[in-house]
Amino acid sequence: MSLEMINSASDTIQTLLYKRPPNIAIFVPELMILSFKAQGYWTSTTLSTSTTTILHTFGLATTFRNLSPTLGLGISSINRSRNHPSYLDSLLQQKKVFGRYISFYDISNPDESRSGEIVIGGVDKEKYLGKLKRLKGGGMVGVVRSPEVMVKTGREEKFGTGGSEGWAFLAVDTSFLWLPQPIIYNIISAFPVATFDLRPGGRSFVVYTVLCDTKFNPSWVIQFTFEGVAIDVPFNHLVTPIEVPASGGSGMGKRCVLAIQPNDGRYVLEGYELSSAYVLLNSEENVTAIAISKPNAISRSIVPFGGPFGTDIESVESTPSSLTSNSHSLQGNRGPGTGVIVGASIAGAIILIIASLGVLFFRRKRKKKGNRREDCAIMEWDRVELPAGEYRAGEDYLREEERFSDLKKRRSEEVPLEGREELDTYNPRAIREGAYELPAPMHPDDMHIGVAS
Repeated sequence: MSLEMINSASDTIQTLLYKRPPNIAIFVPELMILSFKAQGYWTSTTLSTSTTTILHTFGLATTFRNLSPTLGLGISSINRSRNHPSYLDSLLQQKKVFGRYISFYDISNPDESRSGEIVIGGVDKEKYLGKLKRLKGGGMVGVVRSPEVMVKTGREEKFGTGGSEGWAFLAVDTSFLWLPQPIIYNIISAFPVATFDLRPGGRSFVVYTVLCDTKFNPSWVIQFTFEGVAIDVPFNHLVTPIEVPASGGSGMGKRCVLAIQPNDGRYVLEGYELSSAYVLLNSEENVTAIAISKPNAISRSIVPFGGPFGTDIESVESTPSSLTSNSHSLQGNRGPGTGVIVGASIAGAIILIIASLGVLFFRRKRKKKGNRREDCAIMEWDRVELPAGEYRAGEDYLREEERFSDLKKRRSEEVPLEGREELDTYNPRAIREGAYELPAPMHPDDMHIGVAS
């Protein structure tokens, strides 16, 4: 995909952001931050890449506060709006992909030195080792049986699957590893940590911190084993780029937040864990699959799923040099930053598409000459520039209410406001799948601090 095409799409979106599109309704997206909602407009336009063009309707928020930028890929099985399809729905309806498959490789904290990618409609078999393992789970995509856990800090301590329910949630848009208390205590007792309240004076949210230049022994890892697939998360991966002042303003150096939080018995695993795992989701068929990711992988081989030319998930095998637990060198030089790729098979030919939707929310920085690679858009997790007064400077800790639209029943007494559409907001406290329920100590606002969804 050429830089000119990215620029063209970006210019179109920027024009729409600052000019009210004609003859379209005001909308309120299903995003809530405390008492705030985003407001804006629905608009339709063509989104073009180097190999495909689709007509897509999406929301443009003109007023919002404290929101994480969101791609809106449409992972959940029900549209965010009853009247407007997600980007994934548009791809399916226009036969650009043949299945609701989205796979993720190293998507945590992407920047110019990272090689993360999102593949829509299939997988990139060059990004993982061996075969994908389809995990047994609950009635919701991403909900799987809890892994066995081993913490290795010079000594090894093994933990069971955690909690009487035995469920874990692979949440690609969460900010922390939510782990049972015994595991947290084991981790923080191995090295000096401090605490910091991200919300002083309000509803407290205390995090663990270390000096930002802390370097852990590469052999120190948390190992999650999902039905025989062992995923190693190096301690170095737990140090986030979220900086907080040293305690008491002592000037002893910046401290960085650790991506771990205590939880009551159950696991919620997210982007920092997913930097060591390759994850595939399909909400329509309730598929969650996982494999060990290849560190620093640059080559690409997209395999489509679904439709007449689709391939069985567990039959696709990479060609690894070994099937050992994943390497601890993922934080090395990785090449270009996170891209969004659509993989489809049309007339027997695999088509690679860069999803221009990403430029809605991310400002593309100029690429360095040495970092160029064909067919990969450079997108960074920068905040979109908003009109004056709409963004509170210094609000580094972004919060967003978790949404589970594939499980929440439509409100029976919903009355649309004239000239405005109000979309459903979902409360995970009310989500139940058999005996599974998101634990009360984990507040939905806390799941997204510091990470763009």
